Amino acid sequence: MSTKSIYTKALGKAVAEGAKKDSVVRTLHVAPSYSGKWVVVPQSSVKAVRAFASQKSAIEFAKKYANAKSATEVVVYENSGGVKERIAV
Repeated sequence: MSTKSIYTKALGKAVAEGAKKDSVVRTLHVAPSYSGKWVVVPQSSVKAVRAFASQKSAIEFAKKYANAKSATEVVVYENSGGVKERIAV
């Protein structure tokens, strides 16, 4: 039986606590949510910027958002919660 590691507010809060020292958004995360959608979440936030029906749409948005916010990386997760790829922006 496999367990899914899904982005939750608790996980986001833990990530945000670790990133509080750096207020500049450098990394965006594209992860699955409980609702079955794909969310784009900045590194120091517990709240998603936007949710998408497909991972591809979420990645495209994350790349554009990263350029607008001077982020340097987009981290894409698999449904299982593991890192699928890191995209330098």
